Amino acid sequence: MPAKTKIKKVSKIKNIKDIKQELERESKNPFPDPIKSFCFNCKEEFWIKFVIPQQSYSSKNFLSYWTEQKEDREKCICSPCLRKIYSDSNQRKEFLGVVKDAKKKVCLRSYYSRNII
Repeated sequence: MPAKTKIKKVSKIKNIKDIKQELERESKNPFPDPIKSFCFNCKEEFWIKFVIPQQSYSSKNFLSYWTEQKEDREKCICSPCLRKIYSDSNQRKEFLGVVKDAKKKVCLRSYYSRNII
């Protein structure tokens, strides 16, 4: 009976430097990089961070998380603008009128009081 031999699969690597850099980055931080986004309100650039316990990106900066409306799906809002909306009493009434979920209203109030936003 012939001896079994292991067959090694060799992949063709186009650019070894890029792969090496990516492997080094993943070995230091196995989680995805933050997403660069722009606030629809102030047009400023900000970063949306990856939340390790949830294994997804932070949802507090997506307007559709708060409003649950399809037209707000692509809109992002930075924390200072969210704080400004919540601190102004007229805008707060209008914004909380759009937020339907009571748990999200409580969460937003908690974020504001603990200076998360």
